[in-house]
Amino acid sequence: MDRIVWKDDYSVGHPDIDDQHRYFIGLINNVIKAQELSYPEDMIHQLLFGLLKYSEFHFRGEELIMRANRYPEFEKHAKLHGEIMTLLEHKVGAFGGKEGGIDDILGMLVAWFQIHTVHEDKRFATFLAEAKAAPQPG
Repeated sequence: MDRIVWKDDYSVGHPDIDDQHRYFIGLINNVIKAQELSYPEDMIHQLLFGLLKYSEFHFRGEELIMRANRYPEFEKHAKLHGEIMTLLEHKVGAFGGKEGGIDDILGMLVAWFQIHTVHEDKRFATFLAEAKAAPQPG
């Protein structure tokens, strides 16, 4: 599987979120590298568990920023985060079993990151940019 390379398309224009997305890409790439180098399954599982925990941290932080800015699509976005966390928890928990193949997990993570970041997170970025550009009362 090809590693993810940061592209400007992934930028949402919020420095903290962009930095976290870059870090997330690094975690995914670490798992890809571990697979390529045939790391033992328990080491790959530890990397996946770290990625799972970081995802939880990142989503909560992103949601705090959304709440602070009164993002009107917050509930929808938070629901998407919950859905991917449930799926990721299931897949990481099942890793090594019949349905827990690393290719399946990585494929899901890469596709989800690319689609969610470019579409859903960009929508939030547009909202933030428009809110900053709007005339402030007073």
